[in-house]
Amino acid sequence: MENSDPANYSPIKVDPVPEQLSPTEQKLIDKLFPKVKPEVRPLILPGTLLVVISILAIGLVLIANKPRKVSQQPTSVPIPTAEPTPSPISTTDWQTYSNFGIEIKTPPTWSDPETRLGATFTSLKFKSTFAIDIKGERFDENSFNDYIENYSQAVKTRPEDVIMGNKPSKKFDVVTGVDTDRIEIFTYSETPPLLVKISYDNLWNPEITNINQILSTFRFTK
Repeated sequence: MENSDPANYSPIKVDPVPEQLSPTEQKLIDKLFPKVKPEVRPLILPGTLLVVISILAIGLVLIANKPRKVSQQPTSVPIPTAEPTPSPISTTDWQTYSNFGIEIKTPPTWSDPETRLGATFTSLKFKSTFAIDIKGERFDENSFNDYIENYSQAVKTRPEDVIMGNKPSKKFDVVTGVDTDRIEIFTYSETPPLLVKISYDNLWNPEITNINQILSTFRFTK
């Protein structure tokens, strides 16, 4: 009679039955791994397949995450073309106006200006859009700059430094209406003591298309 006492019971050890391989697979394993124990050989083929599958999976993940190079087409930068500089108009046939301590050349189609004399100033109106105001007042650099600063606050715009007839001047672009801008250029002379303002509309006008050339002829006379 078998001993049924649990204290004397010892479990029966059962070796796992290895997975049976086909004869072809068994011959291949025996040939490739002759030194491997027979009980381990059935595990080689599944393990090898698992390693190969893992390597393939890792390779696919690396390929999928590899940053792709985007070919950039060179951007063509437009080359600015220089605007042709207009040739200056000949002033040989221009007429010279000289009076009240100033001198300026005007195109031959311009007539003598309408002159308006005031107590402290003279106004010369050459065209409907071009006028010169002359004020007999002594200025030096400091007093002239103070005058320009006060005027700038009055018209609510800052002047631009320009040269008119080789004379440092101040240029204002003043809005006088909805569609009208007026350019006003101030300059002064210590000898004779004068303050000059040249003004013209900042709109295209066939009568003063050569305005810069007209202004370049301005000068003070002694």
